Amino acid sequence: MTRVWLFLHLLGQIAWLGGAFASMLAGGLRRREDAAGQALLARVQFVLHQRLIGPGAFATIVSGLFLSLRAAAVFRELDGPNAWLIVMQATGVLGGLIVLFVAVPTAARLSRLQPVGASALLFEELRRRQAITGSVAGVLGLAALVAGTLVRYGG
Repeated sequence: MTRVWLFLHLLGQIAWLGGAFASMLAGGLRRREDAAGQALLARVQFVLHQRLIGPGAFATIVSGLFLSLRAAAVFRELDGPNAWLIVMQATGVLGGLIVLFVAVPTAARLSRLQPVGASALLFEELRRRQAITGSVAGVLGLAALVAGTLVRYGG
């Protein structure tokens, strides 16, 4: 059963970080587009958050919790907790929570606005928030990935 959870954990992280890279690319293209293109790219980013990034972060957190419980049993038999495991857990959970509670709702609001007219200021504010939270969550996700590769299970 642990292998199933590990598969879900890796698949979730692939969806989360892969979708985040695609969203980052779309965000970079937005600056060169007219108002209609910016609105379309905001909707594309929302779909990425709704179908890849959010579910990937959720799957990563849930499977990571199960795997952490399993790892705790293994580490009790070894020399105690592994620092890289703790870093992976902390950065992964924090990054995932930022995705679920800030980035996905912000992308949803942004997708319903137009970058011109009465909503132009709010659109720009949400676009900046999306860029910042996406960057922070992405860095934390990458940090969790790096820390996860450095975890040693007594070998």
